[in-house]
Amino acid sequence: MLSNGVSVAEGLKIKRSQMTFADLFELFYKEHSIPNKITHSSDRQKYIKYLKAPLGNKKLAEIDRGDIGSIHSSITASGHGVTANRTIALISAVFSWAIDRGYYTLNPASGIRKNKEKSRERYILPNEMAAFLSATQLEENVIIRDYVLVSLFTGARRSNVLSMRWSDIDFSNRLWNIKRTKNGMSQTIPLTPEAIGILSPRSTNQSSNYVFPSAGKYGHLMEPKKGWVRIKMRANCLNGMSYLKSRNHLSLQEEAVLNSMLKDSPSAAYTKLCDVSERLKIDINIWKMEDLWMHDLRRTYGSWQAINGVSPLIIGKSLNHQSPASTQIYARMDMDPVRVSTSDATKAMTMQTPPIGTNRMYH
Repeated sequence: MLSNGVSVAEGLKIKRSQMTFADLFELFYKEHSIPNKITHSSDRQKYIKYLKAPLGNKKLAEIDRGDIGSIHSSITASGHGVTANRTIALISAVFSWAIDRGYYTLNPASGIRKNKEKSRERYILPNEMAAFLSATQLEENVIIRDYVLVSLFTGARRSNVLSMRWSDIDFSNRLWNIKRTKNGMSQTIPLTPEAIGILSPRSTNQSSNYVFPSAGKYGHLMEPKKGWVRIKMRANCLNGMSYLKSRNHLSLQEEAVLNSMLKDSPSAAYTKLCDVSERLKIDINIWKMEDLWMHDLRRTYGSWQAINGVSPLIIGKSLNHQSPASTQIYARMDMDPVRVSTSDATKAMTMQTPPIGTNRMYH
């Protein structure tokens, strides 16, 4: 019995009835997201961007399916259907956690109809790979350049590559030991010669515990959006130049001008290339790579293994995919076939014919 005559059980009931969604989210984030999710910062970002204003100050008992449905509809209407689904999934996870902990008894996000999602299949195609690698090599920020190449040559999740530590790399055995991945499991990645070729020179001048350091609050590189735009811009130019050159549509003078612009003024080179294509009535969509996302590097890694005849089982192991049916099989597998498959895939990537005006980077 409390001093005011209210029982402990009744006191807890009153406290829970006064709890707002903001209160609940903070508990969820502190006690569940941070300890269990390597991508916990995305939960915080979704809350701040989509949930704080409509739900933050509402008491849990005041939140109903209509509120959740409105949030989903609003995000969907802004053109972000997948984000809408992920946001509703977060709300549902928060309430499910609350029910499990005894903070609440209902989940208003249950049964909300989700948007249909199309599985993304984009990866760097064989006729694009040489241009992409050459464009990456031209990136002036060496940390961003090496980050993109290591992402491509390991197929690891973006968050793991960004936070890669020197202490997790075993150069003697050419292994990268990731203590925790997105699915909560550890992962050991065999490092291909191409990946070692990027990491080894960096290891001789370590200025941080992180492989890709930054002066920011996290100590390591965060998603390099501007660098990615530069790389794609140059890749577009190199791919377009190769396309036009192969059809005798690019004069030697135009080629020389574009090559001189490519390093320091990729956007200007891209504009000029578009002008040339327009003059020749060539659709720029034939050669541009605008639909390529950074996450597609991981899919590229798996796709190039498939191109080289690697079985889905080995590909799943190399990408650390988990499923109830295959987890035990994966656990018994040796790393040797995975190392062979990944080495063959990355070697095939670097053996593509270089675009005009560039030299092969790897041997």
